Amino acid sequence: MAIIYGKNKKESDEFGVLEKLSQLNDDYHVLCDVTITLLDYVKYNGKKDLGSAQMDYVIISKKGIVLILAKDWSTIFDNQDVNPHKQTDGAGKVLWLSLKPLYNTENLHVITVLLSTHPNIKYDPEYKHVLVSDLKRINHVFRNKGEIFSERDVKRMVDRIRGYASY
Repeated sequence: MAIIYGKNKKESDEFGVLEKLSQLNDDYHVLCDVTITLLDYVKYNGKKDLGSAQMDYVIISKKGIVLILAKDWSTIFDNQDVNPHKQTDGAGKVLWLSLKPLYNTENLHVITVLLSTHPNIKYDPEYKHVLVSDLKRINHVFRNKGEIFSERDVKRMVDRIRGYASY
């Protein structure tokens, strides 16, 4: 069973995601309700307007880092400022920037997943790094991936991000 950090979301498990992620083995660390505020705004999509992000789940293991935003939305977005693909992409950049000081490398990669409770949110090529998945397939993100981090790396990243999780 995965190691869970953050608020006890069992009572308010957003769409059953935590229950599904809990099925991962104890090599996976699941951090719930993570909010990261950067020290300064950074450039995002041509504007210097990205300063923080709320993330439903951050999963860290030897196989990598996965950020999940769970959305119960239809495909109609009235306002581009609340586009779920944009939110997921921006959150991925914030998470990447917060972990980058631990690894002086450009090879640090965050897999960003928009988890839709409706099968009607589709991949958007404008946000090419945002995977769209559903609850049935979410744990498949980790399959067939080789280990890229050591146990020490995982511990350092978990320790860093735990400070941003809600308790």
